[in-house]
Amino acid sequence: MKYADDVTLSIPIFYSTNNVLDEINNVITWSDAVGLKLNNNKCKYLFISRSKNSAPVVIPEFDLCSSMKLLGVYFSNDLKWDLHFFNMFSTANRRAYAFRVLKSNLSTSELLIVYNSLIVSVFDYCAPLFIGLNNKNCNIIKSIQRKFHNIVCFHNCHCTILPDISARRIIFSINLFKKAHSDINHVLHSIIPIKNAPFLFSHIVNRLSVNVLSYRMLQN
Repeated sequence: MKYADDVTLSIPIFYSTNNVLDEINNVITWSDAVGLKLNNNKCKYLFISRSKNSAPVVIPEFDLCSSMKLLGVYFSNDLKWDLHFFNMFSTANRRAYAFRVLKSNLSTSELLIVYNSLIVSVFDYCAPLFIGLNNKNCNIIKSIQRKFHNIVCFHNCHCTILPDISARRIIFSINLFKKAHSDINHVLHSIIPIKNAPFLFSHIVNRLSVNVLSYRMLQN
């Protein structure tokens, strides 16, 4: 996977680790052939295994890490999103101060624009990845929404003036599923069982408990 000047390899290991070094050497050879040079000081690797007893593959000159940031998303070797949501929580908290300062000079409608730009955008990014969140990360979202709701309105206000971040994530996820199912050229199309797609779509909608308003937004 290539993005700008970054290259990421995803290498499955079944019986032997030899293919890991072979793939890395292939990239090094390709880089040399096109006049590029890898910076080993910036090269890291993440080892993910079902078994806790599996020893990580040793890659000379590369640093083994327990997590890494890839295009703005933190991936951990335990395949949990705790680190990613901790960083989103920290980002939102840092921006809360500026939001409080702006409140005295902006109208409510203008505050909502700032909220969507500074906070909602952070939680919307790659939202379909996080559809199966645990209670800990769901509570992080709720606490952030409550904090900014209290800034915009007041404590113990129960109005729906702020967009529901969790509902938005559900809508994005369903839209992605529908698009991947209907577009044969979509990168995810091949992994969706076409015969069971109508059942899967119905199951996802029911499982996620999409409310009537969200469903109408989806249809529109």
